[in-house]
Amino acid sequence: MRQPLPISEAGGAPAPATTVGDGPLCAAVHAFLDGVWLLRALRDDEGALVDFLILDLNARAAQMAGVARHAVLGERLGRAVPMARRLGHVEVYARVVATGVPETMEFRYEPPDGPPVWREVQVVPVGDGVVLTFRDITRRVVLEEARAASDRDFRLLAENATDMISRVTPGGIVSYVSPACREVLGFEPHELVGRPAAMCVHPDDVAAVEGLARALVEVDVVRSPAFRARRKDGAWVWLESASRAVRDGRGRLVEVQVSHRDVGERAIAHAEHAALNRVFEAVAAGASAPELHDLVAFEVARLLGAEGGRVVRDADGAPELLGAWRRDGAEGAPAGAATLEAPVRLDGAPWGAVAADFATPRDVPSGARGAVERFAKLVGLAVANAEARERLTAQATTDGLTGLANHATFHTALIDAVALAERYGRPLSVAIVDLDRFKTVNDTLGHQAGDAALRTVASILRGHARRSDVVARIGGEELAWLMPETPVAEAVTAVERLRAAIAAAPVAAPLGLTASVGLTGLREDDPGPEALLARADGALYRAKNLGRNRVHQS
Repeated sequence: MRQPLPISEAGGAPAPATTVGDGPLCAAVHAFLDGVWLLRALRDDEGALVDFLILDLNARAAQMAGVARHAVLGERLGRAVPMARRLGHVEVYARVVATGVPETMEFRYEPPDGPPVWREVQVVPVGDGVVLTFRDITRRVVLEEARAASDRDFRLLAENATDMISRVTPGGIVSYVSPACREVLGFEPHELVGRPAAMCVHPDDVAAVEGLARALVEVDVVRSPAFRARRKDGAWVWLESASRAVRDGRGRLVEVQVSHRDVGERAIAHAEHAALNRVFEAVAAGASAPELHDLVAFEVARLLGAEGGRVVRDADGAPELLGAWRRDGAEGAPAGAATLEAPVRLDGAPWGAVAADFATPRDVPSGARGAVERFAKLVGLAVANAEARERLTAQATTDGLTGLANHATFHTALIDAVALAERYGRPLSVAIVDLDRFKTVNDTLGHQAGDAALRTVASILRGHARRSDVVARIGGEELAWLMPETPVAEAVTAVERLRAAIAAAPVAAPLGLTASVGLTGLREDDPGPEALLARADGALYRAKNLGRNRVHQS
């Protein structure tokens, strides 16, 4: 078994051999489901902490890090596990050693051969070092994100739906009700929240409604026949409901989501409900805008027996046809037609309209205007939903401070670029840019000045990159530049220009700011994208050691 190496750089006593040792305690530690590391501070001749020495780790820790346990014993953490430095872990561990205060943090890790994982690490000071306990929290994070996304989608749909949508606890208490309750029952939402779900139900119908709710213990969806509910003004209204069970990971009922709608106008109520549901489901499924516009035009025409349906948008005062359906396949309204139109509003402002075209005015059925208005609201919902999805996509792929691609987006682009370069035998270069003494800027001028400096440097990097390049923020003050179709010799010239531009720019005045850059190119024997990134990171480390404000090629 390989023994840890002495800490020669620190000038102190050699590190002890494997700390966990043999025996029952060793076996217990290696059996942990959590990864455990024992690290000792590695200091330079002046006593400054520069890295950590790996004294020991259990089998689970080695598996999580993707390393061989015996191969890393006695090695420097930054060299053996480059990700620890890239993600800023070494700085956190150093802070724990300096303050003696334990810390806990969560981070995302993207292995080269699998999906991203989330981990939690507890850092506890021990002597002149730390004990790390890593725990895989991927399942918890994924469930939380899925729950949050589901909640956002639910509220987005509920707030814009014409049906009254409510959330009910397993005990039958309303926890949320959508704004449509004003139209359906005449109540404000807050007047129903915290009250029994059956509060407004006619006494003769309570038993049937509560029986349907009990059925959700065993089934996932229950649809009710029409029942009576009392409006706030005292009038009775006929409603139908669709209830959906929401269960936890163990299958236990945790919530009931209920959609109510007024079915007083029975002539077209059933057909309208089915048509609106089809559009509603298409919105929830993320259908494209053209698909939704055509679907709305078709459904509104079929529902009302019209000759055709249209969805139009007001484009600078001129109507723009977005979706249409005609019985005979022709475009536009028939000659001598009667048109029933309802405006589409987005955030309270006019956006366009939904229209149904009839051969003559007498062909317009009773209740048609209300139906067209409800379809118009769904078009507004579809537009709002599409814009919300675009915002969420941008947030998921972009660094919020600099506007550059984030670490996850860069990693995906790197994998794709390496695959293309290897397939077609084309050059590929990668540079990692790290701002020199950035901590001094934050400590001296404040974090706002540091953020402003990062944004400025990001802008400079973006200005030097080509349209085909990918520029990203992959760490605190660490940026990356992916250059497809670029040999290293050409990349050196481009990166030198970037370094000089950063040094000459009025960044973090009056301190000034420079950057060190590690540069490398794809090699035939590279096992994968991680090798390329690790080599660039090593070149950056060398540039720092050689005095900073320079480009080092590896």
